[in-house]
Amino acid sequence: MQQMLMAIATNLELKRFDYTLFPAADGRSVTARVHEESIVKATGRPVSHTMLHLFELDGAGKLTKLTCLSDAPERIRAAFRGGAGGAHGVAGGGGMGTMAGGAEGGVAEGKALVQRAFDAFKRKDIAGVLACFADDAEITADSRDPVHGLPFAGLYAYDGKEKPMARFLGELAKAVEFDRFDYQISGGDDGRVWATVQLAPRNPKTGATMESMDMHCFHIRNGKIARAIFLNDRTEAMAALVSGGGLGGRAGAGMV
Repeated sequence: MQQMLMAIATNLELKRFDYTLFPAADGRSVTARVHEESIVKATGRPVSHTMLHLFELDGAGKLTKLTCLSDAPERIRAAFRGGAGGAHGVAGGGGMGTMAGGAEGGVAEGKALVQRAFDAFKRKDIAGVLACFADDAEITADSRDPVHGLPFAGLYAYDGKEKPMARFLGELAKAVEFDRFDYQISGGDDGRVWATVQLAPRNPKTGATMESMDMHCFHIRNGKIARAIFLNDRTEAMAALVSGGGLGGRAGAGMV
């Protein structure tokens, strides 16, 4: 932690740091959505992005792991290089910037798009989900912690054949089913829509289940979801659920 804080202080001049906290019901984790605006000291360039911070806690309430995931790492890289991308653009063009149709209209349209995707997922309408995503959408699913063996974790990128979201949903469907999928779309700005999702995934082979929370970030471009980031707050417990070990019952019994 000291090393990370020293690196931030050395390289960035913090101008804004706003956050919203989403504590897990069991007290074992807290997810934060953080909006940060800084100046890169080496280049003088501004950088603005939003991050997911996941704090994992032990039984005494002490921090055991901190995971930080930016929704726009290319902005940070561009700002450090002194190239294009800066505060509101995306490096290399491509344009995942402000939603078309004006700020308020764009935000409303983006939130409605995400709601359509979620509602389609809840009724298992896969074609309806895919209709909300660009063919070349980029999907990041729990890439923060691939060592725990989640079969659907990783980066899904377009390979010219299969849509990334179709491939992700296929991997997810093989691993778990959902007894609960409730969501709140909590905002949208600068071409992004955020959602908190309460989940009850179930292993269809063993019947074991658990409860967890996801934070989702969606980048909207030309009326479609162009990037999605999914971060689960109980990756280790989810891996145990998928493998058939470690839970030993329903409703999260025995979660580590």
